[in-house]
Amino acid sequence: AGLNYERKGTLFLTPQQEYTWDVFRACKDQHNLMVSLDRLAPNGSFTFMANGGMFNVTRLQRCMESHGFRFN
Repeated sequence: AGLNYERKGTLFLTPQQEYTWDVFRACKDQHNLMVSLDRLAPNGSFTFMANGGMFNVTRLQRCMESHGFRFN
């Protein structure tokens, strides 16, 4: 929902950061996850923190993978 428009970046975010932030927030809200963005690099890579165990980590990763993100 609202994730398919072309990002142009903002005053503070690159287009890649904007996309990561949009997907992260959408996944968090959609699944009611207890996660927070920790670091957001200019290329869109990121780290995050999760409360409440592996359930939140797994759900976030699966959701973000459906939008093209990959996790090691």
